[in-house]
Amino acid sequence: MQRAMQRAQQLKRERLTYLEMSVRERVAGAPELAQALGLRPVRFFYYMECHDLEHLPEPAFPQGIRLRHYVVGQDEEAFVPAYNDGFSDHWGYVPHTLEKERHRVDAPGFRAEDSLLAVDADGTIAGLCLLLFQKVEGHALSSQPPMIHDLAVTHACRQRGIGRALLLAGMRHIRDKGLAATGLAVDADNPNKALRLYESVGFAIMSRSTAYRKELH
Repeated sequence: MQRAMQRAQQLKRERLTYLEMSVRERVAGAPELAQALGLRPVRFFYYMECHDLEHLPEPAFPQGIRLRHYVVGQDEEAFVPAYNDGFSDHWGYVPHTLEKERHRVDAPGFRAEDSLLAVDADGTIAGLCLLLFQKVEGHALSSQPPMIHDLAVTHACRQRGIGRALLLAGMRHIRDKGLAATGLAVDADNPNKALRLYESVGFAIMSRSTAYRKELH
């Protein structure tokens, strides 16, 4: 952590810069370490899991919205603004870029079928659900449940049930891979009532994390 603070100071420019540390509540000594370094708790997050993927309702997309997989070489440029729109009101939001997106799809192990898109009649991306299957050495699936890594709906398409439909589609995709559980992380103060949505489809809180932060001067 001392090395991280030194490096952050070197990278700091004119804009406001923070050092941040995320700590799961069950990691002994980590909160004391964060506070000893001058970091203070600023946000809480829940890690949740669902262990019943056998009784999921059919995803119900509103009229004019259809589900499809990501297409590499086609969707990169349209994906970036849709992702940014969907996450712009989230705490700690950092803009996604085309460079980052190309890096994501070029990464080893990336599978386009694990990136689900809700699109309208003219192909505009209305929402997205990105799944993360944990890997271990040898590219085998690890024992950790696959994650609903990112779930978002653009502002113009909210309050239509698209987020719920995407979530269920992602969970069913995981189930169809022969897996029995899935996990996700959610901001306890998510502005879009995501916690209520996740609980409504069978997710339960397993642990809590705290984000500690320190402003660098």
